[in-house]
Amino acid sequence: MSGGNDLFDRISASVERALQPVLDAMAQQVRQRIGVPVDKSKKPWVRSKPGEPPRKDTGQLQASTNIQSIDANSEIRGSVSVERPYARRLNNEMDRPIFGDILQQNRDAILNAMRRGVTNPNNNGE
Repeated sequence: MSGGNDLFDRISASVERALQPVLDAMAQQVRQRIGVPVDKSKKPWVRSKPGEPPRKDTGQLQASTNIQSIDANSEIRGSVSVERPYARRLNNEMDRPIFGDILQQNRDAILNAMRRGVTNPNNNGE
């Protein structure tokens, strides 16, 4: 039965390699989305309005954008996250969407990467 585990391990590694460039691109899209600087030319500063992504003030939110591929308990997952304590409050409670429709925009690229990883587990995921 170890042959089945070996195949799963190869497929998992291949899918993870294939997903990595997609996750990198999604993280860059998030960084760009939250990288619009605060307009400090007039008072009061215009940070963002409800429905707009948070604007860049200190750059901490943008710098905390993180990607991760996870292969745990026979599940292959990838995540793009923003690791600042106030990110969830901005996104959920203050209606400053950090991610917007980035997942939907990248849906086909994600599915294609997973397909490549599954159909050819002996390659490098490309």
